[in-house]
Amino acid sequence: LSVWAVGRIAGHSPAALRIPAFLAGILLIPATAWLAWTLSRRMSVALLSGLAVCCSSALIEYSVNARGYSMLALFAVFAALALLHALQQPQRRWRWIAWGMIGAAGMYTIPIMAMPVLGMTAVSAAAALSADADQRALIVRGLGWGSAACILLSFLAYLPVLVVCGLEPFAKSQEMGFQILGQQISSPMQMVFGTLALWARHAPLLLVIVVSLGTLAYFLQSFRARETNRWILLGIVVVPLL
Repeated sequence: LSVWAVGRIAGHSPAALRIPAFLAGILLIPATAWLAWTLSRRMSVALLSGLAVCCSSALIEYSVNARGYSMLALFAVFAALALLHALQQPQRRWRWIAWGMIGAAGMYTIPIMAMPVLGMTAVSAAAALSADADQRALIVRGLGWGSAACILLSFLAYLPVLVVCGLEPFAKSQEMGFQILGQQISSPMQMVFGTLALWARHAPLLLVIVVSLGTLAYFLQSFRARETNRWILLGIVVVPLL
């Protein structure tokens, strides 16, 4: 839809068709800084997080190849922000619904948005288990509203394709994906290391070591402090890898 809209204004040259992906990549910088600020309340952390996006070889590639991955990353960050605010005030139903709407927008962009959404759902369930009875009820109810909004809107978005073509396009896409992955990846562990190599591509070894140690320290601190809000990043990263 975004490519169609841009094409009506800027034409259909390769550069013009890449404008939506490029703009999503640009917006990902302040969105990531905002997420980092929300989690840490430290300007230095927000600045470093924004710079990390600027310098990421993979994210730069996603921003110019017009495949939708920069939009997927942007929706994942926005969904994490929405979930953070929903968990802070679980009685606000509209915050949970907003989280579900963002998830549906990501699913309409690329269906694998289901992976980070599933990770965030797992974190929400963990937050409910660690809360008192009243808070638990509010979180479970809110999670139900958000999940229902995400599933319903995703279904409505794909309904025209289902009506016209049935499930065949989805089956073919899944089959092609498995064939490509089967040729490139021999084991789940290879996928994990391949993903980490992509994240660290073109980065100096010292930076990779510092970021790896910092990530480990973040997760350890989050578990020790039992701050479930900080587990959202863990859910977004670990669940898709699994």
